[in-house]
Amino acid sequence: MPLKIIQYWEGPLNTDVAELIDTWRRHRGTFEHQLYNKNDALLWLRSNWGEDVVRAFENAALPAMASDIFRVAYIARCGGLYVDAATLCTRRVDDWLNSIPGSLILVRKWHGGVWNGFIYSSGVNNKFLVELLRLIVHNVSHRISDNVWEVTGPGAWKKARVNETFGISIISQIDLKQYFQLMNKLSHKDDTHWSKVQGRKSIYRDSFPRAKGGGRKIWLHLGPHKTGTTYIQSILEKIEPSLFDIGCKLITVRSSSSGSYKDARIRFTRVLQGYLLSGKPLNDVVVERLTAALVEIFDTAGGDKVILSDENLMGPLLGHHFAGDNTATGPYDALPLLVSAIERLVLVHGYQVERILLLRRDYSQWLQSVYKDYIRKLRLPISPMKFIERIRDDASSTYEKLFEKSEWGKLSESLFIANFSALHNMRNVDVVEKTLNLLGLKIEGRHRDVFSDPKNFDGNFGTPVNQGLSWREVEFLIDRARLNPSLAPQGGLNHVLAGLSESDLRTKASDSFMKEVDLAFVAPFRASK
Repeated sequence: MPLKIIQYWEGPLNTDVAELIDTWRRHRGTFEHQLYNKNDALLWLRSNWGEDVVRAFENAALPAMASDIFRVAYIARCGGLYVDAATLCTRRVDDWLNSIPGSLILVRKWHGGVWNGFIYSSGVNNKFLVELLRLIVHNVSHRISDNVWEVTGPGAWKKARVNETFGISIISQIDLKQYFQLMNKLSHKDDTHWSKVQGRKSIYRDSFPRAKGGGRKIWLHLGPHKTGTTYIQSILEKIEPSLFDIGCKLITVRSSSSGSYKDARIRFTRVLQGYLLSGKPLNDVVVERLTAALVEIFDTAGGDKVILSDENLMGPLLGHHFAGDNTATGPYDALPLLVSAIERLVLVHGYQVERILLLRRDYSQWLQSVYKDYIRKLRLPISPMKFIERIRDDASSTYEKLFEKSEWGKLSESLFIANFSALHNMRNVDVVEKTLNLLGLKIEGRHRDVFSDPKNFDGNFGTPVNQGLSWREVEFLIDRARLNPSLAPQGGLNHVLAGLSESDLRTKASDSFMKEVDLAFVAPFRASK
């Protein structure tokens, strides 16, 4: 059975492209030639590949992306030659193609990268292309990016580490110029080119069915900051083996999967902070990018049941710096983006959100703790009033909205809000039981042994893991900074506080300073209660 030259095109053929395709038909030699459209390709895929490949192809919203998937799938299974429609053939194909050694022949462009617009395999079921197809399907199903080049194009080939081994020959584009040429000045290479279109619309179709094997159950503890999050995480980390025994994986910055999680969280943070810095309205592209980052985060733990506890996923802390010298002027302005991404986890990837846990703290108390945390980082010890000047007037109302179900859209049924004091003054097994109850979880039988032993849990919620500064320490740091503006962040907090004697530590902050504290953090909200 002769091998085929295959090409792909969606929609009506432009005259210039039709003429180029005809040059391959005329010079095909002993090859057969077939031009596939989307329907032809879909029928072929359904007959030759599994549901995952078909689903990836159906989810490709751009023709170039669909073509990327089809070309690899076809040549991997049947062999033959795929070549882009935007090329001009000038010599009989079998006269020159059969003279090139190697079972798989690819082209390297002038910049050094492998071009996926020319793929020739002399045999069927090429192992490299089969593995490459698996990678591309993974990229699409996990929506790793909103860039076609990276998801299905040359970026995927690069990630597959294509090189001149395993019977692969990579020929320079210049060496093949005598046989065929790439044509750039064509009518379709304008504003409708994939590189331009992907900046205006999603590269994925919204009707994409749920991923095979979906149904992963997730529990989210999102904070917010300064509500005992580190303490709750420490409890979960101590009972991680028991959670594992009942089929639950744990993700925190200190859990067993923390190494890979931290890397994935960096990518998540870049997307979220990039959205905040852009000032642009929420759009499908950024939602899909954050969703892909979330999928990557959950994949670091694997498993069908995953608990994720990290307050930083909601964004930078109010009044604090992020991405350099930018300031978070409002509390969690990226919440609509996060909610949309989690909703897409459900809609697109088949996740089940079992619970979203938030601990609610009085805004005045929360704001004081936020300010102390800012001072603790020694970025720039500023006075309470100076800190208040950094945040928007609507910060308090925005904070309160965080706990309104209407802000969580379709996720509202999974939202569980507990009072910050819920875990106060509890010890050992009680605090663990309460933490699990807040998440809607229960551990019974022998799996409870690890946390029913008093030796495993000493201390209570009244002694937080992240002990806050006293107002005397805050005042001391501000005074030192005024005397020495270059103080922060040299030497670290402990180095600076070493200047406080034991008697100083037992001394209360000055009346004038506490008056400013009251003016900044208490009085404005006293009347509203």
